[in-house]
Amino acid sequence: MTKEITPNFYYLTPQKYSDKTGLPYGTVLYLCKNGDLDAHSTDGGQWHIKVLKENAVSPEEHRKLQEENIELKATLNAARKLLAI
Repeated sequence: MTKEITPNFYYLTPQKYSDKTGLPYGTVLYLCKNGDLDAHSTDGGQWHIKVLKENAVSPEEHRKLQEENIELKATLNAARKLLAI
């Protein structure tokens, strides 16, 4: 059984990003060019801005949550051992 994996992001053009955020179009282009937005330019010179889907977790946040989960499990197991004595 295979699980379908879907990306937790989508891409917007600078104009659509501007419409969605309320930032001026020129500001969005400036942010793209300076690397302040997660964006890339195509061979044709079009910008694509990566946007996380609603309620999506970034890979960094996912790793942080995994590490926290491991620590909490270890603490819980230690507490169970202490209570069993």
